[in-house]
Amino acid sequence: MDWRTNPWVGVGAVVLLVLGIMGIFYFQGGGSKGSSGKAPWKTFQCESTGERFDITTGEIENDKTFFMYADGAPKAYPCRICGGEDAYRVYYCPKCEKWYKYESMMQEDAPGIMCPEGHVIPEENR
Repeated sequence: MDWRTNPWVGVGAVVLLVLGIMGIFYFQGGGSKGSSGKAPWKTFQCESTGERFDITTGEIENDKTFFMYADGAPKAYPCRICGGEDAYRVYYCPKCEKWYKYESMMQEDAPGIMCPEGHVIPEENR
């Protein structure tokens, strides 16, 4: 059976090819941002100083950093600025021009979230 006698064989082959190419880019970091490790993975804000810091995709590949920052719970994390345990995951609302603390794990994992003022937060700001 080949694509000349059954067009679904050709369609299936094309779909598998596209999925294979997408898989290669996904597992290799998707280009310069992911492979260089400079793209922010999550942003944290220190409660005592108000300053923010990013954990990058490159840093989160380190086991120690992963276990320190990747559990997803809305809790205090180690702060890289003051050294305390008072950093929280935050997201940015471009309409309010403010940073907001995630209130729950479900909010972080939701396909779409809104700030307290009701503005939809774009994916690149989360």
